Amino acid sequence: ERVETILADLMKECLQSESLAARRGAAYGISAVVKGSGIASLKKYEVVKQLEEACTNGHSKAKEGALFAIELLCDRLGLLFEPYVIVLLPALLKAFGDGDGYVRA
Repeated sequence: ERVETILADLMKECLQSESLAARRGAAYGISAVVKGSGIASLKKYEVVKQLEEACTNGHSKAKEGALFAIELLCDRLGLLFEPYVIVLLPALLKAFGDGDGYVRA
């Protein structure tokens, strides 16, 4: 499916790109695709699971990208994203305590 391919590409860019602008742009793309394809796409394409793994086990650039995506999903989806934030809370707390200043900011 086209949405799956687009989300996979954006997720890869968001979590693995060396460029801050590319990670931030991909996070905007992820939030736009999820909003356009519906909230069910978060579960269908395991978006939350991938972001949670990046926040807990990834390197600092992956953590920063995941936090960008979570921020923009919260912003774009509002209250619809709230149940997913509860699931992400332990990973978010771990990321906020990261040793890298870019991740904490």
